[in-house]
Amino acid sequence: ICTEILQQLHVVNNSSQDFQGRTDVLERVRHYVQGSSKQPLVLCGDGGCGKSSMLAKIGSESNSWFS
Repeated sequence: ICTEILQQLHVVNNSSQDFQGRTDVLERVRHYVQGSSKQPLVLCGDGGCGKSSMLAKIGSESNSWFS
């Protein structure tokens, strides 16, 4: 399990560092997370469009959204 966690952290760090653009989507997610909506957040798109990179960026920045 520890190896899997370390591998996932490595992927997240690499994906979030390579993330460029899409600040509009990132800002919309930040507003959603800080809001009071009870609806689920769905991030969808074609394969290769950057969903995983977006989630990695959200994960790396989300701590600052609450400080």
